Amino acid sequence: MQPALKVELYADDLSSLEPLLGNVSLPKAPMSLRGHIEKPRELVLLDKVNVLLGGHTLQLSAQVNPKPPHTGSAAQVQISSANAADLGRLFGREGLPVTPFTLSGRITRPDRRLHLEDVLLELDGHRVGLAGQLDPDTGWSGSEFELDLDTPDVAALAQLFGQAGLPREPLSLAGSVKLEGRGLRFQARQSAPGEIRLEVDGRIEDLEQPLGIDARFDIRLPSLRLLQFLVESRELPDLPFTAQGVLQNDQERVYLEDVHWTLGSTAVTVDGAWYADQRFALTVDVSGQDASELDSWFGSSLTPEPFALHTRVTGDMNVTEFTEVTAEYGASRANGELKVALGEPTRISGRVDAPYLDLTRFNTGTDKKVEPDPKAPASAFVFDDTPVMRIDDYGVDLELDLSAARVDLGNTVLRDLQLGVRLEKNRLELAPFAVTGKESGTLRGHMYLDQRGAEPVLNAELSGKDLRLGFAAGPDQDIATYPMSEIELLLHGIGVTRREMASSLNGKLRAYLGPGQVTSAGVDLLFSDFLTELFDALNPLAETSGYTKLDCAVFAADIAGGQVRLEPVIVHTEQFTVFSGGTVDLRSEKIDLSFNTKPRKGLGITPSTVINPLIKVGGRLAQPAIELDPARAAISSGAAVATAGLTVFARGFADRWLASKDPCGDARKEIEKTIQ
Repeated sequence: MQPALKVELYADDLSSLEPLLGNVSLPKAPMSLRGHIEKPRELVLLDKVNVLLGGHTLQLSAQVNPKPPHTGSAAQVQISSANAADLGRLFGREGLPVTPFTLSGRITRPDRRLHLEDVLLELDGHRVGLAGQLDPDTGWSGSEFELDLDTPDVAALAQLFGQAGLPREPLSLAGSVKLEGRGLRFQARQSAPGEIRLEVDGRIEDLEQPLGIDARFDIRLPSLRLLQFLVESRELPDLPFTAQGVLQNDQERVYLEDVHWTLGSTAVTVDGAWYADQRFALTVDVSGQDASELDSWFGSSLTPEPFALHTRVTGDMNVTEFTEVTAEYGASRANGELKVALGEPTRISGRVDAPYLDLTRFNTGTDKKVEPDPKAPASAFVFDDTPVMRIDDYGVDLELDLSAARVDLGNTVLRDLQLGVRLEKNRLELAPFAVTGKESGTLRGHMYLDQRGAEPVLNAELSGKDLRLGFAAGPDQDIATYPMSEIELLLHGIGVTRREMASSLNGKLRAYLGPGQVTSAGVDLLFSDFLTELFDALNPLAETSGYTKLDCAVFAADIAGGQVRLEPVIVHTEQFTVFSGGTVDLRSEKIDLSFNTKPRKGLGITPSTVINPLIKVGGRLAQPAIELDPARAAISSGAAVATAGLTVFARGFADRWLASKDPCGDARKEIEKTIQ
């Protein structure tokens, strides 16, 4: 007589059976089980076993050979659920779609391998079929299976898993994977092309060497953002993506032949070889019509201009060299070479030579002022207690030599730019720095920020002459009308915070401007609304054209222990001469400056014409205030004063210059001896 058993089991909460089964975690849900178990000879028969778990159903009929390797076993399984998400949560799995599904199929073991037959997953009208053979006893060697996807609407299928933006079109995709010895063969193909295209045919000779691959591929996606689930740290662009090419393996290397992919209007082509010892030698070409499409990659806004890059890339995973580099971005052109050595820290070295650099995009014009956020609290200080930038935070050593034959800044043109950038742990150096004006003149200097000691140390030096730099220039102003400039700047400071650094500054500034034109709008763009207000108060008869004819200007400042002494400051215009002097305390940021405006004789201007000849500027750097005379209340301005603005206009008052017939010349003679 054959043993036979009818089984019926009920539980209000399946997890209550965990103590009976040992270290097993069971779902917290009601469960019922019904079925028949028989044991004819060597086999155990499970007949019409039905399991109902929290509203989800499992139907099982099987014959099981309990003796390894279980040859002759077979099972027919079907799982049904009205809500896949609920079933997933019973087993601690979140993110499954809220939709009914069924999973059915037959699993057999006629020999040492498991055979999957007619496995079918149906999910709200979408079907995935699976068939194949798996060999778990031999490390899966010889295993193979085929996968078929058939959906009437790709967009609807993606929405079930929270993905949007796919095209509404049917898709039939067949794929296969087969293990061959130590390698793997794979294939994916479509029965009909659409907006999505996935055609891949390849082989990996040895899975322990995954780069040893032969493959042909042709992939098209309506948006790269469809792969967002693979990248969590950055949002992928919502742009069409394609990839085609051939990978050819000869055991020593993999050749990349016409590997080409596009992202929007950007195209990338790669040719070369990747070697088994992780070395590579590749030629890369990148081009596009709109650089702004790549904003999400660079984390900044790029202008919508065409660009191109060509380079030869050689090295390994530790050291990479970029040679034969040529780059174009809009009108800019550059070439050079670069070497990147990964490690602690990463080291980057090389050179960049630019025949032409177009930097006019950074000159936004006077009509594009950035308005302050009215909701943001006004800062009481320009130099706050924020720590000075820590250089070693970057973990990169840098040694670059940059040169440019011509640099277009929009308001002026410079030639023969030379700049050396050296960055090593705790020390940044910009040296040498040299540039020539469009017509003549030179500007030279250096700067370093050294943090190797207990406190950061700043040193800067800049000198130049006969340069038309476009200070306070208006839009579309002729460069020939810019005042010729001469400048000498020395700065030294030490401090952990910006306030400490500013409070410790020592140095001096000497600047001279020759004849030319300046504008209130240019002052506003370079410095602040407050300085425009001050400029207009000092020169109430400025022409409606916005231009003021400058005969000359002299600026002198001496800095000692954070105390800035400004004297003289002279602005000699066609109608007026402005004299200024005073102090700025960088520790407290208090301002104490006086201005006097004197009309020039012989121009039909009388002293009574001048509305505000005497002006006092007080307050703090972040909130300066104008006083027209001691008897009047201060007129406050919410505009912050930039340091560069103080350099040009915030100067002390000096009566001894009022009587001079040549105030700029006399002042220059007196202070020129302090330049050296």
